Amino acid sequence: MFVKAFETLLGYCYLEDVDFKGTSPVPLFFLCDYFQMEDDFESKVYDYTENLLKKMASETKLHPLYEDIIEFRAAGLNVERAQKLNARNCYEKKNLLSKGTQFAIIADFPLWLDIALFINKSGHDGRNVREKKSASKDWSSNIANFLENNDNSSSVDFNAFQKLTDEKVLPYVDANAALVLLKEEQNHTPTEVNNGHIKGDGVDGVGCVDVDVDVDGDGDGDGDGDVDTPISLQLTNLQKRCVESFVYVKLELKANKYLSEKAIKVMSTLPHVMGLYLKMTLNLFGQEKLRFEEETERKRIQHRKAIETETARYTDQIKHLQNNGKSHYIV
Repeated sequence: MFVKAFETLLGYCYLEDVDFKGTSPVPLFFLCDYFQMEDDFESKVYDYTENLLKKMASETKLHPLYEDIIEFRAAGLNVERAQKLNARNCYEKKNLLSKGTQFAIIADFPLWLDIALFINKSGHDGRNVREKKSASKDWSSNIANFLENNDNSSSVDFNAFQKLTDEKVLPYVDANAALVLLKEEQNHTPTEVNNGHIKGDGVDGVGCVDVDVDVDGDGDGDGDGDVDTPISLQLTNLQKRCVESFVYVKLELKANKYLSEKAIKVMSTLPHVMGLYLKMTLNLFGQEKLRFEEETERKRIQHRKAIETETARYTDQIKHLQNNGKSHYIV
């Protein structure tokens, strides 16, 4: 791999002939950096790499190139530019990292961090809110799969987990992914943070929100920002997004029985999360009940008015017929 790239460089330097066919972009970029070749050769390498990545990505065969990147990085060689181009292609085609794909199996944290940076900077693809929500949920599923099933995720620490699950990266979470992320957040949160105490808005990196969320809409809030609260009893921003995903899919529906059982099992280990879920669910139930009562009352009034109108009409007809000396049945 490296020999082929070096031969290509020599061919350019001495023969002014560039034939990249069959050459991995990873050693080509390394040679550009090593020899500081900021010239036409580097430009050609960049163009070749972009075209190759697009072709490989369209065929879902990008993972062999990333294996080259992993090999070079393990040897202590610079792979930054090749990796960023790989990450951009993954960002543009998130299905490359879907559960079960070869790329998802070998993907490591450096790649995921670059993808998260792309998402953070550029946002989610989509022409409208629905498409952006869908994209965010897809990414949450891919990240959850990486954290749960990929051996390379062992290098993810507390700060790394925060970067991968930041609200700008995952503003919306898939309900099944939420099951994984809630557990993984506990696994990646340091013991001293879980057992510590915070005051007010929390500590750097934890991303806590007030545990007493004003879901009942009365505007008073139930919490007191000046009271010391154990971090273990505070809701993180991620937990709030996960709960919102459970509420959105309506766990109470018969079709969601299996998901509901799993969600309850996970939330039972996090009482504050279960508390928010119950508050939000009851709040929605109350709103639905109010809408039902208002609709029922509206229909009752309409029905009463319709009867009154018909009664008045028949009364007028009877009076009219009586006045004309007719008394037969009126239809």
